[in-house]
Amino acid sequence: LGLASWKAGDFDGAKDAFDKAIDIKPQFARNYFNKGRVLLDMKRAPEALEVIEKGRSVDSTSPDGWRLKARAQAESGDFDGAISTYRELLVRDDADTWGLNNLGVLLLDRGQFEDALGPLARVVQVKPTAPLFQNNLGMALERSGYRVAALHHYQEAVRTDSTFRKAVKNAERLSQIVTDTTLTDEVS
Repeated sequence: LGLASWKAGDFDGAKDAFDKAIDIKPQFARNYFNKGRVLLDMKRAPEALEVIEKGRSVDSTSPDGWRLKARAQAESGDFDGAISTYRELLVRDDADTWGLNNLGVLLLDRGQFEDALGPLARVVQVKPTAPLFQNNLGMALERSGYRVAALHHYQEAVRTDSTFRKAVKNAERLSQIVTDTTLTDEVS
């Protein structure tokens, strides 16, 4: 019921359903994590962080718990904490695709373009067929001054999914600027 309500946009109903699920089965971490997701969608990040931490006390190894904690930290304004949490997750599993992507995007959003290159390059290495990951790496490359490489990743995203509008627009825009892809990138 909680998942159905959440997907239908009934956040209050979803929160109530997850509260009941927690009452019924308090040792099931996923109930806390799902309630945390709903609270994040309700823009109640500090409260979500408390609920997520309760779930992590039930299951401290769940990658969902690590990613949700980092997301709640970032949405609460604790960007350094979020970056640290993502990095702790990635020490445990350096192939966690969503952890890698989310860390890279957080760094992009913070203007730390070159720092975003590592996690985004790794996520593309782990899952090269994901157009979202290719596009995000393209953004980090472009913002770091590597336009030829960025165009390659935008085009790869489009090859994988020609309906991914963001990648299509990025590839079209950058192909107007990068006219010779035999050149190597130089950061200016």
